[in-house]
Amino acid sequence: MIAMTRSPMTDTGSLFRRAALEQRAQAPAHDAAAEVTALVPGALSGWLAPARLALRRPHAGRTRTPTRLQMEAAECGAVALWIVLASFGRRVPVDELRVACGVSRDGCNALNLVRAARAYGLEARGLRRETLEQLLAVPRPSILFWNFNHFVVFEGAGHDCVFINDPATGPRAVGLDEFDRAFTGVVLQMQPGPDFRSGGREPSLVRTLANRLWSAKWTALAGLIASLLLLVPGVLTPLFLQVFVDEVLAATSDALAALLAGMALALAARALLVWGQRRLLLALETGLALDSARDFMRHALSLPLRFFDQRSAGDLAYRVRLNERLAQALSADLVNGAVNLALFAVYTLLMLQYDPALTAISLGLALASLLLLRDVARRQE
Repeated sequence: MIAMTRSPMTDTGSLFRRAALEQRAQAPAHDAAAEVTALVPGALSGWLAPARLALRRPHAGRTRTPTRLQMEAAECGAVALWIVLASFGRRVPVDELRVACGVSRDGCNALNLVRAARAYGLEARGLRRETLEQLLAVPRPSILFWNFNHFVVFEGAGHDCVFINDPATGPRAVGLDEFDRAFTGVVLQMQPGPDFRSGGREPSLVRTLANRLWSAKWTALAGLIASLLLLVPGVLTPLFLQVFVDEVLAATSDALAALLAGMALALAARALLVWGQRRLLLALETGLALDSARDFMRHALSLPLRFFDQRSAGDLAYRVRLNERLAQALSADLVNGAVNLALFAVYTLLMLQYDPALTAISLGLALASLLLLRDVARRQE
């Protein structure tokens, strides 16, 4: 660690600046790479190469932090600060933190992160840590400078991995080799100070989505009813099969004509319900998309010029496309999810009537598959 002297995080040698420029020319930097020289004065060993850590696979535990994903590549620093503040009980809108951290199209620097953290009552300072053992001695959660172009939140270490909360992907475990390559040795220590105040409230996502859906509640209700009615032909299919095996094949009764008539009626009802369901869901999705686009444009026109100056045209176009994805999620995806849950409940009840033991085995296998998929998804992250 290089000790900090004079005014905090402002003095730096010309040699360090020259080395930073060389490193910047070799690696893409959009966030804090250009300004990290304000954090640690003096020339670093290895000409700003990522710190080669003496990794000894420590068992240090994990300090879990809330999850928040960045919407733009340039706001990783602000989101990392949000995660730290939220872990201490302070909820601040990310837009407010963007302003406090001075986020631009090129991101923000470590010095502004420290200043913003102090403005919210945290005792923040920049440190240099060469080994994982030294890093584990820093109070957690802390913010790490990652790959010279990104900020992540450090949560702790396990037997053969390091836990970080990445604003780009969420919480994940990285291997020791990856951590060794990506960690630059710069860490921002943050702890609540005497002026820190917890509190604040984040907007409720469920309430926001419910308000959007409420404007088209009758169309949504009709689509849900049509989707639920589609369960009836599906439930009748195994009954038709039972009648065919027990009555027709066994030649115990002349039920073939009645069976064929019932199957034709069920098929016609299914076709009619599918047609009605698709028309209702399409109308619901179109209405939600139009309402979302109207509200988005009204809100965009009321924003200050600084909002557009800090964002690229691609980011703004992406936000427009999000309205269509949101409308699809609130229409077809939501209704289909509700129908699948209802179908699961119906089939579970029917299976309980036939064989409770087999039902228990099926539910156990389904639960095991769900846990396995969840574990695989976490490992892929």
